[in-house]
Amino acid sequence: MHPINKLPNELLVEIFEYLPLSDTARCAQTCKQFYKIVSKSQIKDYNVKIDHPCHSAWKLIRCLLINPKIGERFQKLTFTYHPRRCCLRKTWTLQWRWTAEEETELELLCHVFDITPAYKWIKNGIYGDSIFPLLLGYTTNLKSLDLGRGVNAFVYPDPFHSLHKSRTVLRVWDVCCGKDYLSTVKNREGRNLNDVYCHGDLWEFYGDYMSACLRFSATLDQCVSRLSNLREFTYWGARTGDGCEDCPELEMTDFVLKVLSLPRLEAVRIGKEWHFKKRCMDMAAALPGSHRLLPTKRIPEGVKSTIKHLELRYDWLMEEDMKDFAEFTGKLESLKLILGDEATIEEGEKVAGFFLENNRETLTKERVVVEMDDSSDFEDWAEEEDLESEDNSNFYDDEE
Repeated sequence: MHPINKLPNELLVEIFEYLPLSDTARCAQTCKQFYKIVSKSQIKDYNVKIDHPCHSAWKLIRCLLINPKIGERFQKLTFTYHPRRCCLRKTWTLQWRWTAEEETELELLCHVFDITPAYKWIKNGIYGDSIFPLLLGYTTNLKSLDLGRGVNAFVYPDPFHSLHKSRTVLRVWDVCCGKDYLSTVKNREGRNLNDVYCHGDLWEFYGDYMSACLRFSATLDQCVSRLSNLREFTYWGARTGDGCEDCPELEMTDFVLKVLSLPRLEAVRIGKEWHFKKRCMDMAAALPGSHRLLPTKRIPEGVKSTIKHLELRYDWLMEEDMKDFAEFTGKLESLKLILGDEATIEEGEKVAGFFLENNRETLTKERVVVEMDDSSDFEDWAEEEDLESEDNSNFYDDEE
């Protein structure tokens, strides 16, 4: 039997592409031949599984700590989300644990990448999407980014959703993080939590983990700066349940608009839960906990995107937002508008007219498609009937 290093390099490349990244990183460290082969091969599409019980997103960072050069091989990142559902225990992804050496290296890297605010969330190993700013620091040659449709909460629906009781979320929190906050709350003043939904309990023990947008807001500009080579972008918005005062959607609106302004971006798929907001009111960032709204100019006057191919998917259309979006474009060569059951073809054609008007030199009616699609391309992680089903009631009842 011939040694593996005697195989043709072309065959070795194919073999390495089927290996997990952690194994590929170790192969690259065995000899100069393998290192050269691994460093030249490309990872055309990698699925980053956020909050999956297998912890693959965290393991990816561990792999990059071993061999950071692998990050340069990524051509496309596709994010999929696997949120914890209170009614389904197998989705309760446990907290990720770093070694002391890894924590030290991560803190240094966050400083080098100028994303120090993200270190807290990465270190705690609770929110899988907290690796996003760090991952972009490694993947400097990224051509395509698919953020899918995310979840901005520890559980889905978010912890303050009307379907949850405080004890429900605290139980998930205790299991995932190895804590016992639920017993503390139950014993305090002899309260019975069977029928009590108390926001204060969650804030006391869950703290700023409620504020999902905090993980991302302080690193927005740094994240965008890492995407200078991006050609394709997909984002369907985020699901939060009842919504929250901190409004992570505002943070993502800023981020997405900055991505849409990148000079090399050509193809965009966007919509569902995300809406174009050129003029909006933001919370006063300088006043923690403030409910005061301040006007924000998200896009400078006269700025146009370089997008050539645009696909929009919406269950309903917001005419003013679509008009602003159309004015933001100027080089479109094709437009596809897919509508849900709360919109009509007539509304879609009117919106298409906005884009035709603002892209006269490059876009023709023959390259515009407006169609209805009642079927959803996205998984609904937790419907109300699932959360209240009798089969899962044991997860809501206190154990004796």
